[in-house]
Amino acid sequence: MAVYQPKDAKAAEPKETPKKEAPKKEAPKKDDEEESFEDEKPKEKNPLDLLPPSNFNLETWKRFYSNNEEADSIKYFWENFDKEGFSIYFADYKDNPIKGNKFFMSCNLVGGAFQRLESARKYAFGSYGIFGGDGENAIHGVWVFRGPEIPFEVRDSADFDSYDFTRANLDDQTHKERINAFLAWKEIPGLANFHAVSKLPFTEGKIFK
Repeated sequence: MAVYQPKDAKAAEPKETPKKEAPKKEAPKKDDEEESFEDEKPKEKNPLDLLPPSNFNLETWKRFYSNNEEADSIKYFWENFDKEGFSIYFADYKDNPIKGNKFFMSCNLVGGAFQRLESARKYAFGSYGIFGGDGENAIHGVWVFRGPEIPFEVRDSADFDSYDFTRANLDDQTHKERINAFLAWKEIPGLANFHAVSKLPFTEGKIFK
């Protein structure tokens, strides 16, 4: 018997269902915090932060100095100062006396220098005096630094080479009286007062804290 075949034999064949491709597995994404943590390099600690602990806290001293009378501040300073963990330096402007300069210009020199020492604020306290007036003036100061030497943050500043720094000898009573004069911003009778620092009269003081 004749077998019927459709005209389009291919059309009669059952169509195969197309195979679905398995989804590609994506590499697991790292958590954003994990990535940033791995990319960040640990910051190097400041050598001054690695020094042995000191009973003299610079921030506590700054607050005490700001909120108490000068005589009480000087007493507190010498009762608590740690000469093993801190050092004191005198700073004298190299061009002293500054002749032909307006007094406000010398004040601005000190103010600008302090602004550029922001990175040293944690490790330093300074008291400066501007002496004289218009036409002739001078800049002198005293610093308390964390550590036995002038910190890098100060040595690296743009104004460092404009000053002569001399380490104070705390066994020398005249040096101690000079420090007291800068803390009090007034003459200390009988010893190394401001007349020993500058022949010009003390006119204005500025504090770095």
